[in-house]
This record gives sequence, structure tokens and C-alpha cells, in this order.
Amino acid sequence: MATLTFDGDPVAEARVLVMALAEWLKEQPEQPPSSGKAGFKYDTTGKLQWMDVTLDEAVE
Repeated sequence: MATLTFDGDPVAEARVLVMALAEWLKEQPEQPPSSGKAGFKYDTTGKLQWMDVTLDEAVE
């Protein structure tokens, strides 16, 4: 599981995170896609606070 905490401008932080992860994925060996889910937590103003990402368990 991965937990991301957003602080300041979550939209700008999310965009930078997406770009950084896309670059990182280009450097990784080819792997089949995994399934999973993401959960989002917002503060009382609707601003994104954090996100949890959990992969489904692999079936071998």
C-alpha cells in the first residue's frame, strides 16, 4: 500500500506526481498491469488531503 499526503496545492502536486511517475514507469521493465483501488480523503473545504493506493493480491 502507498499513502500520499498532499500539502499546499493538491492539484499542482498531483500533476507533478503524475509526470514523475510516468517518467519512472518508462524506466521500469515491462510488466503486466495490476489491478487495485485508490481511496481519497478530503478536508472540510473539499481540498484533497491524502490518497491510499492498494493493489489487489496477485493470483499465481
